[in-house]
Amino acid sequence: MKDYSSMSEEEQIELVTNDPYDIKNIKNPSEQVKLTAVRINGGPIKYIANPSEEIRLEVVKNNGISIRHIDSLTARQPDSPTDEMKLEAVRKSGGSIEYIDKPTEEMQLEAVKQDGLAIKYITTPTEEMKLAAVKQDGLTLEHIMDPTEEMKLAAVRQNGLAVMFIQTPHPIS
Repeated sequence: MKDYSSMSEEEQIELVTNDPYDIKNIKNPSEQVKLTAVRINGGPIKYIANPSEEIRLEVVKNNGISIRHIDSLTARQPDSPTDEMKLEAVRKSGGSIEYIDKPTEEMQLEAVKQDGLAIKYITTPTEEMKLAAVKQDGLTLEHIMDPTEEMKLAAVRQNGLAVMFIQTPHPIS
């Protein structure tokens, strides 16, 4: 394993700009080197001991699903991940709601606005969340219990194939 710790900060920044995972070969990288690496790719956070709030936020901005790694990397930090990080994660990747413990209504709504299928990870979605989900992806109608007429119409407008998930009552003869 190479050790790039003797390089100047500028050289280390250039190094991680070319390959963010090279941060694992730098002992005690500066905050700027860490930020440069995670702005390019969130994955190298696993090589950063006790990442700052700014670094953790950059990671979820880069890839929302990375929110699932934040807790395990920063277990000693009581504010990890922060509500701001969680919100940023679902705005980037709605499916990241699956990895958020006790998401707020705002987080849940943002998640389905970004990815309608995120509704699958919401235990008790509101009518507003359901409508936002089918507006984003009409096929999400498949996962909506007792959709309203407005939801059905919005789903079909978004994707005509959503008609497959509309139950029609059969009259008794």
